[in-house]
Amino acid sequence: MSKPVSDWQIRSLASLGTYLNGFAFKPQHWGESGLPIVRIRELLDPTVEPDRYEGPIAQSFSIDDGDLIFSWSGTLAALFWDRGPAYLNQHLFKVSAAPDVDVRFLHHFIKFHLDGLAARSHGTTMKHVTRRDLKDYLIELPSTGEQRQMADVLDAISEQIRATERVIAKIDAVRLATLETLLKRANPLLRTRRLESATTRIVDGVHHTPTYVDSGVPFITVENLTRGPGISLTPCRYVSHRAHSEYRRRIEPLPGDVLVSKDGTLGVARLVPEDFPAASIFVSVAVLRPLASVLSGEFLRLFFDTNEFRRQLRMLSAGSGLQHIHLEHFREFLIPDLDVAEQESIACAIAMFDERLAAERSVLEKLKLQRIGLMTDLLTGRVRVSREAAP
Repeated sequence: MSKPVSDWQIRSLASLGTYLNGFAFKPQHWGESGLPIVRIRELLDPTVEPDRYEGPIAQSFSIDDGDLIFSWSGTLAALFWDRGPAYLNQHLFKVSAAPDVDVRFLHHFIKFHLDGLAARSHGTTMKHVTRRDLKDYLIELPSTGEQRQMADVLDAISEQIRATERVIAKIDAVRLATLETLLKRANPLLRTRRLESATTRIVDGVHHTPTYVDSGVPFITVENLTRGPGISLTPCRYVSHRAHSEYRRRIEPLPGDVLVSKDGTLGVARLVPEDFPAASIFVSVAVLRPLASVLSGEFLRLFFDTNEFRRQLRMLSAGSGLQHIHLEHFREFLIPDLDVAEQESIACAIAMFDERLAAERSVLEKLKLQRIGLMTDLLTGRVRVSREAAP
């Protein structure tokens, strides 16, 4: 710990509240009626359709709006539940603040210390935090009044972040609706062609995990496609120039190519820009090289945003639990059959939305960095809020 703040108490994280673990629901408990069962995935992704439970169970495992939930296994997270009555699954704590702890402050405080908890967490592939970790993890706790003032400041910037996220979601929804409308208007007969017939190459990358180096040639994985609207190289892993010279015999992405995720979040597509450096790619990424006379790279990127692509992906997934797009799937995808001029016109119209999204996402990243700075300053006592508040 850094130099302690003179009027703050030394406490354990465990002493700041009670941590009730969820119920170990089994497959026989799952059903289609009753209250939702909240696991880690349901906690973090509101779009997931939950299993449900209807039957006798201890009321202590129920949660409702405003309850603070702490995910202590796998993905560490802390957030307030806001989706109505539900039951809490194991690996999640329902946290009730101690009498001298403001629950809003506790929410921010746990989030601030997640990295510290992760550093001492157990397990190699599935990290988890134990009650012993919470007892051993010492912190400095300000007065209740100061806690409330800190929570007010951090809640305010968190609301700015949520408001910006809502703006982004709205623009994104209008963008998709506009794209679908333009496609239907340009192609009322729904003419299609196989993707393979409109490309010169459909390949993937290196089929083994390489030896990484501190600097060299960027090595592109799905993470580089999913961090933002473009191909993010910060942070990035690197391979040596010698290794790259061997890998490039298979494929080296060129400007105008479209990179698409084959694993993880399926179908995330990014256009390789003109100024993109030489790079190697991992097997989890497919490289599609459009045939310029029939297919615009920007239009191909947009195809992977469409409802039609998602429909074809669902058909592939039916009964198979698809978690990976194979190269043969890419070859068989049916894309709208439009002339290049029409494709470029649609791409130009959507570009206006992409510019607005890029601007809002830039604001969002700045707000998130500002919140991190505020949390660091306030929750360590580096910067003090007014101490005139009642204790």
